[in-house]
Amino acid sequence: VSWSGYTSLSGGMGTEFVFDNNHGVVANNGALMISLALMDKYPTECSWIASQAIKGMELNIDKWKTEMWYEGASYWELTMMHTVKFLDVLDGVLGTDFGMSNLEGLSKSAEAEILFHAPRGIYNFGDANRSEFYVPELFWLDNRYGDGSISHYMGLDITYKYGMRGDAQW
Repeated sequence: VSWSGYTSLSGGMGTEFVFDNNHGVVANNGALMISLALMDKYPTECSWIASQAIKGMELNIDKWKTEMWYEGASYWELTMMHTVKFLDVLDGVLGTDFGMSNLEGLSKSAEAEILFHAPRGIYNFGDANRSEFYVPELFWLDNRYGDGSISHYMGLDITYKYGMRGDAQW
């Protein structure tokens, strides 16, 4: 992300960072990671980029209100991967995620995703094409919000499908 490219579009934010779909989540996550990595060298520019990425991600996290990512199960996986990294890095580096992990729906999204499991794979729609999934972000969600039932389910599912249970908790 170049500073001039980021600020050249109308409204003060590049349009990639305000999309309300999986593209926005990926772009905001990348912008945050880059800005935090370069913060000591370019504090003014990186502080501004990080603040815009946080604002953009708030718009994306708002889509979790229904507990399920509206683009389908496989896009849930992509989006949750970047959402969890974003929130975990904010909390780890800055000591806060600015309350974004408490927004409506996010705490129940792991359970909603599990409900898409079926004996023949996962029910997807639209251009989503994966029929099975296993993502470590489910463990993060369960550790953050749950009672261990999601991790237990995933452990049983892994044992059933692959004959072993060797995954580390988030």
